[in-house]
Amino acid sequence: MYRQNVSADAKGSSINNLKRSHVLSIGFPLAPANEQLRIVDKIESLFAQLDHGEAGLRDVQKLLARYRQSVLKAAVTGQLTADWRAENADRLESGHDLLERILQARRENWQGRGKYKEPAAPDTRDLPELPEGWVWASVDQMVRVFRNGLSKKPVAEKNQYPILRISAVRPMSVTLNDLRYYSPADTEDVSSYWVEKGDLLFTRYSGSAQFVGVCGQMRDSVSVLHPDKLIKLRVVDTPELCRDFLELAWNAGVTRAHIASNIKTTSGQQGIAGGDIKSAPFPLPPADEQVVIAERVWDVFEKMERLQSHCQAELARSAALRQSVLKDAFAGKLVPQNPDDEPASELLARIRAERDAAAPKKRTRKKATA
Repeated sequence: MYRQNVSADAKGSSINNLKRSHVLSIGFPLAPANEQLRIVDKIESLFAQLDHGEAGLRDVQKLLARYRQSVLKAAVTGQLTADWRAENADRLESGHDLLERILQARRENWQGRGKYKEPAAPDTRDLPELPEGWVWASVDQMVRVFRNGLSKKPVAEKNQYPILRISAVRPMSVTLNDLRYYSPADTEDVSSYWVEKGDLLFTRYSGSAQFVGVCGQMRDSVSVLHPDKLIKLRVVDTPELCRDFLELAWNAGVTRAHIASNIKTTSGQQGIAGGDIKSAPFPLPPADEQVVIAERVWDVFEKMERLQSHCQAELARSAALRQSVLKDAFAGKLVPQNPDDEPASELLARIRAERDAAAPKKRTRKKATA
């Protein structure tokens, strides 16, 4: 009730505020003094229990975040599928042969501008040893389309040209819940900027370094453009590549470390050059193992997401319980009332009397004599 009264009286042109007279005149329920003590003790006891439960939930959330990183690390180092490789050792292929087939498909399906140019191989001198059948590759070796987006500022008014915001792309995710809209010039052709299902998107800029150079895959069949702060990649069209694996590999391990080390700050924005993304190294497993890795990772992540949702729901329920406790406290329902307690009316009368007695008396001015 008190909070509602405060909100009702708070007014302002830009920032709501309260006048002193408003604060002094806001009413609230006053309990007997002894009951106030019982209420406070009960609230502190219940809130301590809620604090303990919330701390446990937040500990679980922290563990989930660390476990997510450990799963990704295991995925890109081969630990996650060590058992699979042991069971399939007789049919593991050469990583060199796999990469050569991908590069051949890249040449045959090239859609870039000008004469075809062979992509640079990664510098492997300081990279760790890979499991049998794996090979180091660069992002550039895997893509047939690598394109920045539209640079003109979008608008909020809806039209037939929805465009992603930079915040739509997060590690291993592209969301469509906050779109803007693009207004092409009369002769402008935007056909090459549409994002298709299966496209991979990298962020070029962000206010936070942790979101620079992260990669997410478009999993929706929705026509949407991409802005200049997002880079669109289409991988080589071959069954040798699993997009789900590339998405997770490009957000983890050596690849993420390479991208993080190349982030630059310009005018308060954190950013990365497209060339540094292209040159990022990543471990490429055999085609079948890519699929197994992606399936295992997403299976774990789906279970983690359910647990994360449960934690969020319980934290929200705890917050609602706090409000319920306070509501009951000021409705006289939280603790039993004692008929022997001094009535609140007598307490209030005594407070007023003590305040009046302590108030400074007004000084009377003596009249001046002629």
